Amino acid sequence: MSRRQHLNLVGPQVRRLRDAQKWSQEVLAAKLQRAGWDLARSGLGKIEAQLVRVREIDLYYLATALEVDILDLLPPPTKLIPGKNIHEQLQARLSRRPPDRHALEEPYKKGKKSLR
Repeated sequence: MSRRQHLNLVGPQVRRLRDAQKWSQEVLAAKLQRAGWDLARSGLGKIEAQLVRVREIDLYYLATALEVDILDLLPPPTKLIPGKNIHEQLQARLSRRPPDRHALEEPYKKGKKSLR
């Protein structure tokens, strides 16, 4: 079974913010088009599903259309474990698949720090 690779971090936040406004994908796509980004509903769906990369300028258009601060498009900060592969930690977090707890606790055993 292959794990899907997420190509952006903002997709879930875009969906959450759009849903909070009670907008369909069509409505948000139209707002993005009025802002100057020629994006179809299907393209927006791919962003929300994290199937495509998002450029920095796209963040500006999304924040403008959603009427939010650009930082609201980013996921909440997460505590990363020093010495562990950052990419793997972010992928595990994004896929909502819990990482191996014992592998994450190892760096903390020496310093007697707790994950809780």
